[in-house]
Amino acid sequence: MITNLKEQTIKSFFWVFNINITMRILSFIRIVILARILNPDDFGLFGIALITVSIIEQLTQTGFQTALIQKDSSINDYYNVYWTTQVLRSFVISFILFFIAPLIASFFNEPRSINLIRIFAFTIIIRSFVNPAILILTKELQFNKKYIYQTIPNLIDFIITVIFAFYYRNVWALIFGLIGKTMTSLILSYIIVRHTPKFDIDFSKMRELSKYGRWVFLNNLIGYLCLESDKFFVSKIFGTISLGFYQIGYRFSNLLTSEITQTISAVTFPAYSKIQNEKAKLKQAFLKSFRLITFISLPIAILTIYFAKELIIYILGEKWLPAINILRFLVLAGIFRSISAIWGSLYYATGVPKYDFIKNFCRLIIILSSIFPLLNRYGTEGAAISVFLGSIFTIIFDLIYIKYLNTLDLNLKELKENFIFNSISASFLVAFILMINYIFSNIDTGIIFTFCLIFTCIIIYIFPQYLFKRKFKIIPFYELMETITSMLKSFKLKAL
Repeated sequence: MITNLKEQTIKSFFWVFNINITMRILSFIRIVILARILNPDDFGLFGIALITVSIIEQLTQTGFQTALIQKDSSINDYYNVYWTTQVLRSFVISFILFFIAPLIASFFNEPRSINLIRIFAFTIIIRSFVNPAILILTKELQFNKKYIYQTIPNLIDFIITVIFAFYYRNVWALIFGLIGKTMTSLILSYIIVRHTPKFDIDFSKMRELSKYGRWVFLNNLIGYLCLESDKFFVSKIFGTISLGFYQIGYRFSNLLTSEITQTISAVTFPAYSKIQNEKAKLKQAFLKSFRLITFISLPIAILTIYFAKELIIYILGEKWLPAINILRFLVLAGIFRSISAIWGSLYYATGVPKYDFIKNFCRLIIILSSIFPLLNRYGTEGAAISVFLGSIFTIIFDLIYIKYLNTLDLNLKELKENFIFNSISASFLVAFILMINYIFSNIDTGIIFTFCLIFTCIIIYIFPQYLFKRKFKIIPFYELMETITSMLKSFKLKAL
């Protein structure tokens, strides 16, 4: 049994990374296949149904799940209350969606979306019956079991979607995949964790969870609007085809950036929660997360901006070229979100989720105030620029928090010191890219040369960290290697 939080956290990073990398590989292959079979219109139709359902879901979120993970005591007595709330909520949502589906279809001028929205509503009911005790996997950092719970449904989704895409060649392939994924998650939740939920309406427990959960609800709602409002306006103003291009740019950018955000957030929140009362340890854990996330994020942003056209052409096909600049801006926005995510985990773990709400509320205001003029001037690319501007603000807010509001005795100087090596590496990479751009600007390089060049860029990025390893104690690249080595040792010892 693992008793050391550091060892447990390292193992959790390994399993969360495995969860996300497996899902990203499946998602990547899925997007590549579907992008060559389906049309932008199909992705746009699916996007309309997804936006509609997600809005209703976010408006009725309780925040109980996050509240239970944050609690520093046993949550066994709360499972039935949480499950009952989820089931009742799902029936209300589905009832509403079933009857307003024609109105939504009329709003978007897409009658084909009526049945899609109603099928989505059915999957919400199925998902609500998931075993509530599955929360223990996240709370106790049991991500080895969560790997099974999350990977298998996504594999089922991948198989069903691809098979039906070849057979039907329309949006229903995406719907059938969603149904298969939802059913698999429901069944697995009761296999992995043995618990039989019962209906339990306990208002005292509900009120207790609501005290923390209300901020989670508000933040989830605002966070959702930040992520989805751009797609809503693109679909309403430009139609399903433009939304299809935007959705592909969004999904492809997520493949590159959400890996970082989800891995870091999934582990840091429960890990920070366990040491929320030990400020020195929490501060060191936060700074290490910051160093590692910026070390990984910077090259992704730089390389995607430069190689966006080649990535679109060689991976998705030339028909998706209109998504190039959308991809560039959304990757930048995703990188800023990745860096800001570690602050979000800190806010939640230390019991001040209101700061994350304020940050995302201001981010939403920036997006909503800028999106219309940018859409008028730059088309669908304007929506991506608006999201990028909103993401910049999240970092500004987090820096303000460090200077004026934080309780960890952090300061901007420490943050700067922990960022310096990654900024040096980024400078080397940018200089190298400018050089190869000058040399090969008029040459058709081809797919093999392009990917060899990307690999060379990664080596160039790491080189400065190797150069300074003898002069400085904290080098992010070696911290990453040390984390991986510790993780492998813990698995080797367990095997022996």
